[in-house]
Amino acid sequence: MGNGSHSTFITDQQIVFFTRGGLLDRLNEAFHYILKNESSRNIILVHLYERMENNEEKAIKKALVALKQIFPVLNVDFVVKQGKFGPQMVDALFIIVALGGILLLKMGGVNGI
Repeated sequence: MGNGSHSTFITDQQIVFFTRGGLLDRLNEAFHYILKNESSRNIILVHLYERMENNEEKAIKKALVALKQIFPVLNVDFVVKQGKFGPQMVDALFIIVALGGILLLKMGGVNGI
């Protein structure tokens, strides 16, 4: 693998980021962290909720509209799934995304995200 293909592999990988809610300031801080500290510019933002009253999908989508303008170099895919965050869910998602060559960033959150 030549230098060009190695750097393309690193930057083409995806970061999987879990969020509980759609507070713009917290998501902004997380995206800034990724931009500053990660080589990849591809993010899979995952929102898991156990009960419908905990589904923050609308708030997250609203925040993503602003974040796409603030961080135009980041490519964000948003996934919403009903389920409980925990090792089994992370492992199941890791297996799914690893098959596609995606890098899983097990990040507990930036300031409680």
